[in-house]
Amino acid sequence: MDMRIRGTLFLSSFVAGIVLIAAVLSWRGLLPSISGKSGPISGVDSSELPKAAFPADSQVDSHDKDDSGSAGGGVSKSAISALYAGVPRTRHGLPFADDPFGAASLEEQQWLDRNGYPNAAEWKALNAADFAQLREAADGGDPMAATMIDHWKVFQEGDAGAVTALMRRGASGNAFALEMLVSALEGARARRDPVFASAVRQMAAMRGNHALSALPDGNLSVPLTSTQRLESARRARELYQLLEDIRRSELGLPPSPPDPRPVRP
Repeated sequence: MDMRIRGTLFLSSFVAGIVLIAAVLSWRGLLPSISGKSGPISGVDSSELPKAAFPADSQVDSHDKDDSGSAGGGVSKSAISALYAGVPRTRHGLPFADDPFGAASLEEQQWLDRNGYPNAAEWKALNAADFAQLREAADGGDPMAATMIDHWKVFQEGDAGAVTALMRRGASGNAFALEMLVSALEGARARRDPVFASAVRQMAAMRGNHALSALPDGNLSVPLTSTQRLESARRARELYQLLEDIRRSELGLPPSPPDPRPVRP
């Protein structure tokens, strides 16, 4: 089969899958309309993200993403190499002290690497990159760059497609994408849905990132009421099942294997 035809069929199938996920989220009442600015994540203030480098009207279409969250089209991997030039791609041999996501042991470093979190040097490179560099790296297949773009689109534009893309990436086993989604949702200032934000935080904790459960209300400016807590717990269970459904029916993956974040000493 002609490569262009196969590429078109793949992209059409992917877009249909994204539309289906968004429809299911909306039907279950799990996908709110949100926008605003992100708050801190894992001790890292999201104001450090390169918002000034992003265009006012982002050209990123979160619907046109492959399994890693990057746009299709066979873009060269050279953009990824350029973004991370001279940067270590794992935490092997790196100190705990400067880890932006709080690694406190070798086991926790390995968990962060395994679950898609950038190390200190990668995080610095991502924050220093402009929109074009992130876009090129995302198009080349880099899930961290794609996650940064989607995170920005969620808190800045309330982009439902970006919410869906981050959830889908989380379903594949990328805990970094889910934590960035939590950060964006909790920091949203316009039409904020604190119950949904709390539900995503709880769901991410249920999937292994227990550190998120240490702060039940996260970065929400106003604590949830007792009724809201019950509702967020219910929605968290539904979101967990939804991601498992995505793994099975869309990504063709087995159920999520147990992979809890190591307990800090």
